[in-house]
Amino acid sequence: MRLPSEVALVTLTREKIKQLWEKQRQHDALFDDSCRDKEEKFVRGLLSPDSIIFELKDGNGVMVLDHIIPGSRADAHLAFWDRKLSKRTEIVKQTLVWCFITKDLRRVQVWLPTYAGATRRFVCKNLGFTEEGILRNFVWYKGELFDVHVCSILREEVLDVGNRRI
Repeated sequence: MRLPSEVALVTLTREKIKQLWEKQRQHDALFDDSCRDKEEKFVRGLLSPDSIIFELKDGNGVMVLDHIIPGSRADAHLAFWDRKLSKRTEIVKQTLVWCFITKDLRRVQVWLPTYAGATRRFVCKNLGFTEEGILRNFVWYKGELFDVHVCSILREEVLDVGNRRI
C-alpha cells in the first residue's frame, strides 16, 4: 500500500514541527484558547511516537494522525492553508486507507468545534465520517464557549466492503 503521490510523510524533527506551528498559527481557527500560545505542548505532542504528519507536496496543508493505538484507533486533524477542501477529497481518502492498513486501525475520529463548520461538512459529506455526538460547551475560542462535534469513520467503511471502497 502506497501513499498518494501528492502526499509525503514528514520527518518528525523539532524544527519541522516548529515550522508547522508557525504556519498553523496564521489560521487561528485551528486552535482553541487553551492551545493558541502553547508551542512547546504542540511540539511535544507531535514528537510523540504515536503521531504521523502527512504534508501535501504542494505546500498547502497537512494531515496529522495522533494518539495512534495500533490495532485500535487514532485521532485525525486536517489543515489546508488555501481552504480548498473538496479538491482534496480523493487524496485524504487514499491517505485514510493507508493509515487503516499500515496501523491496523479499527476507527479514526475527529473532534471539530462548531466554529469549524466547513471542515465538519467536508469530513462528513465528502469523507464519509459519521457524527457521533456533541460535547457541549467544550472549548473556549476567542473568549467564547463552543460545542465540539465528535465524528468517526470505521475500518469497514474505508476498506473494501462488498467491492465498495470510499
